[in-house]
Amino acid sequence: ENVDIRREELYIGIEELFKDHEGRHHLVLKPQIFVNAKDQGDPEIEVLKKTITELTFSHPCWGERMPNACVPLELEIAELVAEGKQIMSLVEVEELNAISEVSVLSPEQLTDFLHYQHSLGKIVYFDTPQLRDNVIISPLLMVEVMRSFITDVEFWPKEDKTRKTFKKMSENGMIQKVDLYQIWEQEEFRQILPFKEYIFDMLIHLDIVSEQRRYDTKTGSRLQIENFFVPCMLTQRNETDYLTQECTPERTLSLAFVFKGTIIPPALPNRLICACLSMWTLKQYHGRKLMFSGFIGLSFDKRA
Repeated sequence: ENVDIRREELYIGIEELFKDHEGRHHLVLKPQIFVNAKDQGDPEIEVLKKTITELTFSHPCWGERMPNACVPLELEIAELVAEGKQIMSLVEVEELNAISEVSVLSPEQLTDFLHYQHSLGKIVYFDTPQLRDNVIISPLLMVEVMRSFITDVEFWPKEDKTRKTFKKMSENGMIQKVDLYQIWEQEEFRQILPFKEYIFDMLIHLDIVSEQRRYDTKTGSRLQIENFFVPCMLTQRNETDYLTQECTPERTLSLAFVFKGTIIPPALPNRLICACLSMWTLKQYHGRKLMFSGFIGLSFDKRA
């Protein structure tokens, strides 16, 4: 097959695919590079290197002066990641900074360093009461955390008890802490276990998992949380007649969101659902909880 013809066909297909996409301007389609991954001496590899270098030099931030005081600490952390370490306590980060032979950051500079590294995606650090005591120095760990319980039925565990947990999540979107911890006891996810409480708090902070808040009807005091919502794992669609029978203008509160862009991140609706579930009670209709894939019903008071 003629390589030039195939190359042209592929690039035409890409342009057609993204012609109406708002991210079209991010694509670099010139020159048309077609690398043979099986040939180490393919001249196209040099073309690719040259193109990447030119794009780097043309970036608006290229040439800007950068502070070098934090470079030693950044290199030390990178070395730990290369050795397989994924999470450090804040105390460990402070100790690593204190023993630097080149540059020691002040407490304020260290805090700025952590926030800046987080903004670049090099670490995960949130300065909140539940999360500020630890730093994820390898963000790939969060990919493993998500993969452990947010996955397609094809990849569900074979073990019966754990598989039942996934089935329950797909049907009612709920999970208990002990069930999630059991999932992390699988061999491929055991690196999460030593930090399970911290990781669980992280999932709540990111609105991946939401608390099912319950209150004592007599005292009004908050009850211990047993169940948690995982809306993104719900696959069951709304088959009730609630929308047609009950959602009247007099009894329904509506919120409309207008987005500037044409693309809505797939996780956004689930994060919104999680945030709402943490504030209001899930509504029941004919004895059934109104929580389905992409749809929830909430009770604001006894009438709605």
